[in-house]
Amino acid sequence: MKKSKVLRILCFFLIVIVLYGFLSEFLAVTSEGDTMHINGFYLEPENSLDVVLVGPSELYTGFSSPLAWKDYGFTSYALTFSGVSVSLYKSMVTEALKRQDPKLIVFEINGIIQDDEYMDKDSKKRIWLDNIPWSQNKIDTIKSRVPKELQYSYYIKMSKYHSNWQYPFKCLSTLIGKQRMKNVGYSYTKSFSTKTMERDESGLHKYSVNFTPQAEVYLRELLQYCKDEGVENALFVRFPHTMEAENPEKLDEIKAVIQEYGYDYADFENSFEEIDLDTRKDFYNENHMNVYGMEKFTKYFSDYLVSNYDIKTEHPDELKAQWNECVEKTDKVISDCKEKIKNGIKKHIFETAAYK
Repeated sequence: MKKSKVLRILCFFLIVIVLYGFLSEFLAVTSEGDTMHINGFYLEPENSLDVVLVGPSELYTGFSSPLAWKDYGFTSYALTFSGVSVSLYKSMVTEALKRQDPKLIVFEINGIIQDDEYMDKDSKKRIWLDNIPWSQNKIDTIKSRVPKELQYSYYIKMSKYHSNWQYPFKCLSTLIGKQRMKNVGYSYTKSFSTKTMERDESGLHKYSVNFTPQAEVYLRELLQYCKDEGVENALFVRFPHTMEAENPEKLDEIKAVIQEYGYDYADFENSFEEIDLDTRKDFYNENHMNVYGMEKFTKYFSDYLVSNYDIKTEHPDELKAQWNECVEKTDKVISDCKEKIKNGIKKHIFETAAYK
Protein backbone atom coordinates (compact mmCIF):
# COMPACT_ATOMS: atom_id res chain seq x y z
CA MET A 1 0.00 0.00 0.00
CA LYS A 2 2.82 2.38 0.85
CA LYS A 3 4.56 1.67 -2.47
CA SER A 4 1.30 2.21 -4.34
CA LYS A 5 0.72 5.54 -2.59
CA VAL A 6 4.27 6.70 -3.31
CA LEU A 7 3.84 5.70 -6.96
CA ARG A 8 0.59 7.67 -7.24
CA ILE A 9 2.25 10.74 -5.71
CA LEU A 10 5.19 10.45 -8.10
CA CYS A 11 2.85 10.09 -11.06
CA PHE A 12 0.90 13.13 -9.91
CA PHE A 13 4.02 15.27 -9.69
CA LEU A 14 5.24 13.96 -13.06
CA ILE A 15 1.95 14.98 -14.66
CA VAL A 16 2.15 18.41 -13.02
CA ILE A 17 5.73 18.90 -14.30
CA VAL A 18 4.83 17.84 -17.84
CA LEU A 19 1.72 20.02 -17.85
CA TYR A 20 3.65 22.97 -16.48
CA GLY A 21 6.33 22.55 -19.13
CA PHE A 22 3.72 22.39 -21.89
CA LEU A 23 1.86 25.45 -20.63
CA SER A 24 5.11 27.40 -20.27
CA GLU A 25 5.85 26.84 -23.97
CA PHE A 26 2.24 27.20 -25.10
CA LEU A 27 1.71 30.53 -23.37
CA ALA A 28 5.18 32.01 -24.01
CA VAL A 29 4.17 33.69 -27.28
CA THR A 30 5.99 36.85 -28.34
CA SER A 31 5.61 37.42 -32.09
CA GLU A 32 4.33 34.51 -34.19
CA GLY A 33 6.35 35.42 -37.28
CA ASP A 34 9.56 36.02 -35.33
CA THR A 35 9.03 32.78 -33.42
CA MET A 36 8.92 30.91 -36.74
CA HIS A 37 12.04 32.70 -38.02
CA ILE A 38 14.08 31.68 -34.98
CA ASN A 39 12.74 28.14 -34.60
CA GLY A 40 13.28 27.45 -38.28
CA PHE A 41 16.99 28.10 -37.97
CA TYR A 42 17.40 25.19 -35.56
CA LEU A 43 15.80 22.83 -38.09
CA GLU A 44 18.45 23.50 -40.74
CA PRO A 45 20.82 20.51 -41.06
CA GLU A 46 24.12 21.09 -39.32
CA ASN A 47 26.88 22.63 -41.45
CA SER A 48 24.53 22.99 -44.42
CA LEU A 49 24.50 26.79 -44.77
CA ASP A 50 26.99 28.65 -46.94
CA VAL A 51 25.83 32.05 -45.63
CA VAL A 52 24.20 33.11 -42.37
CA LEU A 53 22.57 36.54 -42.13
CA VAL A 54 22.07 38.19 -38.73
CA GLY A 55 20.01 41.25 -37.92
CA PRO A 56 16.58 42.89 -37.89
CA SER A 57 13.47 42.80 -40.09
CA GLU A 58 15.21 44.29 -43.14
CA LEU A 59 16.67 40.81 -43.64
CA TYR A 60 13.45 38.83 -43.67
CA THR A 61 11.60 41.33 -45.84
CA GLY A 62 14.42 42.17 -48.24
CA PHE A 63 16.12 38.84 -48.94
CA SER A 64 14.85 35.39 -49.89
CA SER A 65 17.18 32.45 -49.34
CA PRO A 66 15.22 30.07 -51.61
CA LEU A 67 15.41 32.57 -54.49
CA ALA A 68 19.16 32.98 -53.90
CA TRP A 69 19.49 29.20 -54.06
CA LYS A 70 17.42 28.96 -57.26
CA ASP A 71 19.37 31.62 -59.17
CA TYR A 72 22.84 31.53 -57.59
CA GLY A 73 23.26 28.12 -55.98
CA PHE A 74 24.23 28.95 -52.40
CA THR A 75 22.36 28.04 -49.22
CA SER A 76 21.59 30.68 -46.61
CA TYR A 77 19.34 31.51 -43.70
CA ALA A 78 18.49 34.83 -42.06
CA LEU A 79 18.62 34.44 -38.28
CA THR A 80 16.48 37.48 -37.69
CA PHE A 81 13.62 39.08 -35.81
CA SER A 82 12.01 42.49 -35.77
CA GLY A 83 13.88 45.31 -34.06
CA VAL A 84 16.83 43.27 -32.83
CA SER A 85 19.61 45.36 -31.34
CA VAL A 86 23.37 44.99 -31.79
CA SER A 87 23.40 44.09 -28.09
CA LEU A 88 22.14 40.62 -29.12
CA TYR A 89 24.19 40.12 -32.29
CA LYS A 90 26.97 38.31 -30.43
CA SER A 91 24.49 35.93 -28.82
CA MET A 92 22.90 35.25 -32.22
CA VAL A 93 26.26 34.55 -33.87
CA THR A 94 27.15 32.23 -30.99
CA GLU A 95 23.99 30.21 -31.68
CA ALA A 96 24.70 30.21 -35.41
CA LEU A 97 28.28 28.96 -35.03
CA LYS A 98 27.18 26.09 -32.79
CA ARG A 99 25.33 24.53 -35.72
CA GLN A 100 26.82 26.01 -38.87
CA ASP A 101 30.22 26.70 -40.40
CA PRO A 102 29.30 29.39 -42.93
CA LYS A 103 31.73 30.80 -45.45
CA LEU A 104 30.25 34.25 -44.84
CA ILE A 105 28.25 35.97 -42.10
CA VAL A 106 26.21 39.02 -43.13
CA PHE A 107 25.10 41.61 -40.56
CA GLU A 108 22.46 44.25 -41.32
CA ILE A 109 23.53 47.37 -39.41
CA ASN A 110 20.10 48.73 -38.45
CA GLY A 111 20.58 47.13 -35.02
CA ILE A 112 23.69 49.28 -34.53
CA ILE A 113 22.05 52.66 -35.16
CA GLN A 114 19.30 52.51 -32.52
CA ASP A 115 19.28 54.74 -29.47
CA ASP A 116 20.14 53.28 -26.06
CA GLU A 117 16.53 53.24 -24.84
CA TYR A 118 15.42 51.14 -27.79
CA MET A 119 18.42 48.82 -27.47
CA ASP A 120 17.42 48.09 -23.89
CA LYS A 121 13.80 47.16 -24.69
CA ASP A 122 12.74 44.10 -22.71
CA SER A 123 10.21 43.05 -25.37
CA LYS A 124 12.94 42.67 -28.00
CA LYS A 125 15.21 40.65 -25.73
CA ARG A 126 12.34 38.29 -25.00
CA ILE A 127 11.71 37.52 -28.67
CA TRP A 128 15.22 36.12 -28.83
CA LEU A 129 15.79 34.65 -25.40
CA ASP A 130 12.37 33.05 -25.00
CA ASN A 131 12.69 31.25 -28.33
CA ILE A 132 16.16 29.69 -28.15
CA PRO A 133 17.14 26.45 -26.39
CA TRP A 134 18.72 26.44 -22.96
CA SER A 135 22.50 26.66 -23.16
CA GLN A 136 25.40 28.44 -21.54
CA ASN A 137 25.05 31.15 -24.20
CA LYS A 138 21.42 31.75 -23.23
CA ILE A 139 22.32 31.97 -19.53
CA ASP A 140 25.27 34.29 -20.25
CA THR A 141 23.08 36.53 -22.40
CA ILE A 142 20.44 36.78 -19.67
CA LYS A 143 23.09 37.66 -17.10
CA SER A 144 24.83 40.25 -19.28
CA ARG A 145 21.88 41.87 -21.08
CA VAL A 146 18.92 41.65 -18.68
CA PRO A 147 18.62 43.75 -15.50
CA LYS A 148 18.88 41.61 -12.37
CA GLU A 149 15.34 42.37 -11.27
CA LEU A 150 13.96 40.91 -14.52
CA GLN A 151 16.19 37.87 -14.88
CA TYR A 152 13.89 35.62 -12.84
CA SER A 153 11.11 35.93 -15.43
CA TYR A 154 13.48 34.71 -18.16
CA TYR A 155 14.20 31.54 -16.21
CA ILE A 156 10.57 31.00 -15.13
CA LYS A 157 8.63 32.08 -18.21
CA MET A 158 5.20 31.48 -16.66
CA SER A 159 5.81 34.47 -14.39
CA LYS A 160 5.79 36.64 -17.52
CA TYR A 161 3.31 34.90 -19.80
CA HIS A 162 0.69 33.44 -17.45
CA SER A 163 -1.88 36.03 -18.59
CA ASN A 164 -1.64 34.81 -22.20
CA TRP A 165 -4.44 32.35 -21.41
CA GLN A 166 -6.63 35.26 -22.54
CA TYR A 167 -5.31 34.79 -26.10
CA PRO A 168 -5.74 31.06 -26.74
CA PHE A 169 -6.06 31.36 -30.52
CA LYS A 170 -2.79 33.27 -30.83
CA CYS A 171 -1.02 30.70 -28.67
CA LEU A 172 -2.59 27.78 -30.57
CA SER A 173 -1.74 29.29 -33.96
CA THR A 174 1.91 29.68 -32.96
CA LEU A 175 2.06 26.15 -31.57
CA ILE A 176 0.53 24.67 -34.73
CA GLY A 177 2.88 26.67 -36.95
CA LYS A 178 5.96 25.48 -35.07
CA GLN A 179 4.74 21.88 -35.10
CA ARG A 180 3.97 21.89 -38.83
CA MET A 181 7.44 23.24 -39.59
CA LYS A 182 8.95 20.63 -37.27
CA ASN A 183 6.99 17.88 -39.02
CA VAL A 184 8.39 19.01 -42.38
CA GLY A 185 11.86 19.08 -40.86
CA TYR A 186 12.92 22.48 -42.15
CA SER A 187 11.59 25.94 -42.96
CA TYR A 188 10.14 26.35 -46.46
CA THR A 189 10.66 30.11 -46.75
CA LYS A 190 13.85 30.34 -44.64
CA SER A 191 12.43 33.21 -42.53
CA PHE A 192 11.12 35.32 -45.43
CA SER A 193 8.23 37.59 -44.39
CA THR A 194 6.44 40.56 -45.92
CA LYS A 195 3.32 42.72 -46.00
CA THR A 196 1.20 42.77 -49.13
CA MET A 197 1.11 46.48 -49.81
CA GLU A 198 2.92 49.39 -51.45
CA ARG A 199 3.98 52.72 -50.01
CA ASP A 200 1.50 55.57 -50.28
CA GLU A 201 4.21 57.96 -51.42
CA SER A 202 7.46 58.18 -53.35
CA GLY A 203 10.70 59.84 -52.36
CA LEU A 204 12.88 59.79 -49.26
CA HIS A 205 12.54 60.79 -45.64
CA LYS A 206 15.37 62.21 -43.60
CA TYR A 207 16.51 60.43 -40.46
CA SER A 208 19.20 60.87 -37.85
CA VAL A 209 21.74 58.06 -37.44
CA ASN A 210 22.48 57.01 -33.87
CA PHE A 211 25.83 55.47 -32.98
CA THR A 212 26.00 55.75 -29.23
CA PRO A 213 29.01 54.89 -27.06
CA GLN A 214 27.11 51.86 -25.77
CA ALA A 215 26.39 50.68 -29.32
CA GLU A 216 30.10 50.96 -30.09
CA VAL A 217 30.88 48.81 -27.05
CA TYR A 218 28.48 46.11 -28.28
CA LEU A 219 29.83 46.37 -31.84
CA ARG A 220 33.43 46.01 -30.76
CA GLU A 221 32.50 43.08 -28.52
CA LEU A 222 30.87 41.40 -31.52
CA LEU A 223 33.80 42.09 -33.83
CA GLN A 224 36.34 40.78 -31.33
CA TYR A 225 34.21 37.67 -30.78
CA CYS A 226 34.17 37.02 -34.54
CA LYS A 227 37.96 37.41 -34.66
CA ASP A 228 38.42 35.08 -31.68
CA GLU A 229 36.13 32.45 -33.28
CA GLY A 230 38.09 32.54 -36.52
CA VAL A 231 35.35 34.08 -38.66
CA GLU A 232 37.26 34.98 -41.81
CA ASN A 233 34.50 36.64 -43.81
CA ALA A 234 31.94 39.01 -42.31
CA LEU A 235 30.05 41.65 -44.24
CA PHE A 236 28.20 44.50 -42.54
CA VAL A 237 25.58 45.91 -44.86
CA ARG A 238 22.89 48.57 -45.00
CA PHE A 239 19.87 47.28 -46.93
CA PRO A 240 17.81 49.69 -49.09
CA HIS A 241 15.50 52.12 -47.27
CA THR A 242 13.44 55.03 -48.51
CA MET A 243 15.29 57.26 -46.07
CA GLU A 244 18.37 59.44 -46.26
CA ALA A 245 20.75 60.04 -43.37
CA GLU A 246 21.02 63.62 -42.11
CA ASN A 247 24.37 62.78 -40.52
CA PRO A 248 26.08 60.22 -42.80
CA GLU A 249 29.32 60.79 -40.95
CA LYS A 250 27.95 58.49 -38.24
CA LEU A 251 27.73 55.69 -40.80
CA ASP A 252 31.35 56.44 -41.67
CA GLU A 253 32.25 56.01 -37.99
CA ILE A 254 30.57 52.59 -37.96
CA LYS A 255 32.36 51.62 -41.15
CA ALA A 256 35.72 52.67 -39.68
CA VAL A 257 35.23 50.51 -36.57
CA ILE A 258 34.25 47.48 -38.69
CA GLN A 259 37.20 47.88 -41.03
CA GLU A 260 39.52 48.30 -38.03
CA TYR A 261 38.86 44.62 -37.31
CA GLY A 262 39.43 43.62 -40.93
CA TYR A 263 35.79 43.07 -41.96
CA ASP A 264 33.81 44.49 -44.87
CA TYR A 265 31.13 47.15 -45.09
CA ALA A 266 28.69 47.90 -47.92
CA ASP A 267 25.98 50.55 -48.04
CA PHE A 268 23.03 49.95 -50.40
CA GLU A 269 20.59 52.22 -48.57
CA ASN A 270 19.91 54.54 -51.50
CA SER A 271 21.22 52.42 -54.41
CA PHE A 272 17.88 52.65 -56.18
CA GLU A 273 19.16 53.07 -59.74
CA GLU A 274 21.70 50.25 -59.49
CA ILE A 275 19.08 47.85 -58.12
CA ASP A 276 16.21 49.29 -60.21
CA LEU A 277 14.09 49.97 -57.13
CA ASP A 278 11.01 52.19 -57.15
CA THR A 279 10.67 54.05 -53.84
CA ARG A 280 6.90 53.58 -53.82
CA LYS A 281 6.04 50.35 -55.66
CA ASP A 282 8.93 48.27 -54.31
CA PHE A 283 8.52 49.16 -50.60
CA TYR A 284 5.66 48.79 -48.15
CA ASN A 285 7.02 51.42 -45.75
CA GLU A 286 10.14 53.53 -45.22
CA ASN A 287 12.20 50.67 -43.85
CA HIS A 288 11.07 47.59 -45.71
CA MET A 289 10.89 46.38 -49.28
CA ASN A 290 7.77 44.53 -50.37
CA VAL A 291 7.82 41.33 -52.42
CA TYR A 292 8.69 43.19 -55.63
CA GLY A 293 11.62 44.97 -54.02
CA MET A 294 12.72 41.75 -52.32
CA GLU A 295 12.97 39.95 -55.67
CA LYS A 296 15.09 42.72 -57.14
CA PHE A 297 17.37 43.06 -54.13
CA THR A 298 17.79 39.31 -53.64
CA LYS A 299 19.07 39.06 -57.19
CA TYR A 300 21.31 42.13 -56.83
CA PHE A 301 22.70 41.15 -53.42
CA SER A 302 23.21 37.49 -54.35
CA ASP A 303 25.19 38.57 -57.39
CA TYR A 304 27.24 40.87 -55.14
CA LEU A 305 27.97 38.01 -52.73
CA VAL A 306 29.04 35.43 -55.31
CA SER A 307 31.16 38.07 -57.07
CA ASN A 308 33.04 39.06 -53.92
CA TYR A 309 33.14 35.88 -51.80
CA ASP A 310 33.80 32.20 -52.39
CA ILE A 311 30.56 30.96 -50.84
CA LYS A 312 29.25 28.23 -53.14
CA THR A 313 29.83 24.63 -52.08
CA GLU A 314 28.67 21.26 -53.34
CA HIS A 315 25.79 19.86 -51.28
CA PRO A 316 24.35 16.34 -51.01
CA ASP A 317 21.49 15.43 -53.36
CA GLU A 318 19.08 15.08 -50.43
CA LEU A 319 19.78 18.64 -49.31
CA LYS A 320 19.44 19.94 -52.86
CA ALA A 321 16.04 18.26 -53.11
CA GLN A 322 14.92 19.96 -49.89
CA TRP A 323 16.02 23.36 -51.17
CA ASN A 324 14.31 22.80 -54.51
CA GLU A 325 11.10 22.05 -52.63
CA CYS A 326 11.58 25.29 -50.69
CA VAL A 327 11.88 27.15 -54.01
CA GLU A 328 8.55 25.71 -55.18
CA LYS A 329 6.81 26.67 -51.95
CA THR A 330 8.37 30.15 -51.86
CA ASP A 331 7.44 30.82 -55.50
CA LYS A 332 3.80 30.08 -54.62
CA VAL A 333 3.95 32.39 -51.60
CA ILE A 334 5.43 35.17 -53.75
CA SER A 335 2.74 34.75 -56.41
CA ASP A 336 0.06 34.92 -53.72
CA CYS A 337 1.63 38.10 -52.30
CA LYS A 338 1.60 39.77 -55.71
CA GLU A 339 -2.03 38.82 -56.23
CA LYS A 340 -2.97 40.30 -52.88
CA ILE A 341 -1.12 43.55 -53.64
CA LYS A 342 -2.88 43.74 -56.99
CA ASN A 343 -6.26 43.32 -55.30
CA GLY A 344 -5.51 45.69 -52.42
CA ILE A 345 -5.55 42.94 -49.78
CA LYS A 346 -3.19 43.96 -46.97
CA LYS A 347 -1.85 41.02 -45.00
CA HIS A 348 1.20 39.97 -43.00
CA ILE A 349 2.76 36.95 -44.72
CA PHE A 350 5.32 34.60 -43.16
CA GLU A 351 6.24 30.91 -42.99
CA THR A 352 2.72 29.62 -42.36
CA ALA A 353 1.63 30.85 -45.82
CA ALA A 354 3.77 28.07 -47.34
CA TYR A 355 1.50 25.37 -45.88
CA LYS A 356 -1.59 26.44 -47.80
